[in-house]
Amino acid sequence: MHPGCSAAAMRRPHAVATPKFPGNPTRSFRTVAPMILVEEIHDWTPLTPDVRETWRRQLATLLENDAEIIN
Repeated sequence: MHPGCSAAAMRRPHAVATPKFPGNPTRSFRTVAPMILVEEIHDWTPLTPDVRETWRRQLATLLENDAEIIN
């Protein structure tokens, strides 16, 4: 997101999902105005399978303990 763009510039779309899945199940958002690309990252290293599995286990633990997940 552009550094000068606030969260208030984001809005929840009204008709993202089909009637079979009402609401916004993917928690997707649309911007009010077009986004501005400020940087392209070329040297990003993806997470290793071990690190991804660690994240999944930690997330499962949080969900089992009814932790509130903030997006």
